[in-house]
Amino acid sequence: MYFVNLMSIKSFDKDLLKSLDSLLVNFHSSAELFTPIRVGKNLNIPKDLSYQLLLSAREVGVVDTVFVRKCSNCGKLIKFNGSNAVCPVCRSTNFKEGYYFTTDLYKREMMYQ
Repeated sequence: MYFVNLMSIKSFDKDLLKSLDSLLVNFHSSAELFTPIRVGKNLNIPKDLSYQLLLSAREVGVVDTVFVRKCSNCGKLIKFNGSNAVCPVCRSTNFKEGYYFTTDLYKREMMYQ
C-alpha cells in the first residue's frame, strides 16, 4: 500500500481500496488530474460509487480537489485563477469549468499554470 491512509476508510471493501491505491499510484507518478468517471472505468465500478470513494479518500487526506478550466478546443487543463481569458495553447475562449481530483497535495498550486 502506497497510500496507507486509504485503509482507514471503513465503509468500502479492502480489495476495492487496494485497487484504488494501485490506480492512485499510477496517477501520482504521471502527475495527472482525474475525474470520478475515469476512476470508475478503471476500477469497473459505477460513477456514483467512485465519487463517494474519492470523497472518502479526500476526507482522509489522500486526494484533493482542484478547480480548473478545460479548453473545449484543445483539451488543455488550466488552473482557474480568475484571469484566464484565453487558452495559452490555441487562444480559444471556450472553456468548461469543473473540479478534478489530484494526488499531489503539496504542489497542486503549481500545477497547470
